[in-house]
Amino acid sequence: MTTTAEAHPATAPTLARPFSLCAALSAWPFQDVVLPFAVTRVLLVLAGFFALYTMPAAANGDPWQASPHALVNAWASWDSRWYLQIAQQGYTLTPDADGQLPAAFWPALPVLLTRRSIEDGAKG
Repeated sequence: MTTTAEAHPATAPTLARPFSLCAALSAWPFQDVVLPFAVTRVLLVLAGFFALYTMPAAANGDPWQASPHALVNAWASWDSRWYLQIAQQGYTLTPDADGQLPAAFWPALPVLLTRRSIEDGAKG
């Protein structure tokens, strides 16, 4: 006849492995998520610097300023100006000074911006 001690032999408690930076860097979340995200952000910032210092300014002077920082404005000036104009004035068929139309932009963001401004106006 076996006793309970013999049926379930005691096992030594296992200790947690100490933190290893190499193990953390080789784990799938880092390699598949964090590393590609960080690399693409660095490349986008470099592309912003390159565009900021090599491309000429807009012909119409583009007074749109989202920030006092030139690098932020380099990214903000691409589409945010259009979305804000659509939210304020709606879609127009009249081209701007560069001959571009706001009809190329999907209506979801301008509709949300307009709705939010209406809600904010009703609250204030």
